[in-house]
Amino acid sequence: MAAKRAGSPAAIDKIEYTKSALLRAGADVQLVSACGAKAGEGRLPRVAHAIGPRERHIYLSAGRFPTKFGSAAARVVAWWNVIRYLLTEVRSGEAVLVYHAPSLIGPLSLVRRFKRFHLVLEVNEIYSTVWSSFANLRMAEERFVRSADAYLFVSSIAARKFSGGKFYAISHGTYFLPPQASRRDGGEVVHAVYAGVVDSRRGAELAAKSAAFLPENFVIDILGFGTDEAIAALDAEIRRVNSTIGRQCVRFHGQKRGRELTDFLHSCDVGLSTHQYRGEELEGSQYCFPSKVSLYVTHGLPVVSERLQVLVDSKLARAATFYEQATPNLVADAIVKGALEGSRLEMRELVTELDKAFVEELAVVVKHGVTAV
Repeated sequence: MAAKRAGSPAAIDKIEYTKSALLRAGADVQLVSACGAKAGEGRLPRVAHAIGPRERHIYLSAGRFPTKFGSAAARVVAWWNVIRYLLTEVRSGEAVLVYHAPSLIGPLSLVRRFKRFHLVLEVNEIYSTVWSSFANLRMAEERFVRSADAYLFVSSIAARKFSGGKFYAISHGTYFLPPQASRRDGGEVVHAVYAGVVDSRRGAELAAKSAAFLPENFVIDILGFGTDEAIAALDAEIRRVNSTIGRQCVRFHGQKRGRELTDFLHSCDVGLSTHQYRGEELEGSQYCFPSKVSLYVTHGLPVVSERLQVLVDSKLARAATFYEQATPNLVADAIVKGALEGSRLEMRELVTELDKAFVEELAVVVKHGVTAV
């Protein structure tokens, strides 16, 4: 049933990790999904099934409507399903852990006027500070976030601004440790990898340009996806850099997922988080966390990043080598330094430490019982 639902892969991964942490903290978890149907799936009925003695999943009914008002109708149905579930199936005083999204502000705010439950809000970003399409929601979103009873944040900056002295726990992403795999090239060639969205500001082109300033035994590997125009621009930049240097020092591998992605990352030496934050985007970056960073560290890779305050303030700063300006030569210097100083064992030990701390903090929430939406 989950395969028929639309949803962000990053959000799904984070929810899966939080669910795992809750179970390990001793909670019985009821995972409730209000996600809509994928294109071509039509209407989906409500489905509930037990995964184990302490875990149950509920998928609320969803559908796509073949009219010009179809999207609006689907949103209304999703809102109604959430409202009905909270009013009829959640007990007063029960803890409800909600993955924050703008679409849930309305129904949750409405229900809380009639029923008091303990709202634990998982805040992975403040959408109105990141996405221009939500800019007009800023006051409403911040007011809603502050109204929660407890929090799961991804950044200490967000915690300081929004927690208001209430309980919170912090996880900078998912701390799942995949099985270790062997390296390629016998360690003679140093592979620095960029994995993520390809566009003019996300950092793939900056990573490619840095190759011109690296020693001959360094290679830049780029994994990712983007629009046809963005991929074409990246291909052109890679051809230019490789032609200028006279060797294949930058390689684009397309998008990789699952085990293929895990195996590739395990074969690399350094992870690149070279997103270029500018202007208003800088503010939004304080309340979220670069997902690449936790992805790299869980695969044993030290990270190269611009000196973002959200990362500097985090415990994952121990895994990072920072550059002060987003220029190819300074990025290259940081790559060389990160490759020399980084330790795979230290990265994995750091992830284990952070995972343990997060589970312990969640124990405060667990004692109240948690239902996840």
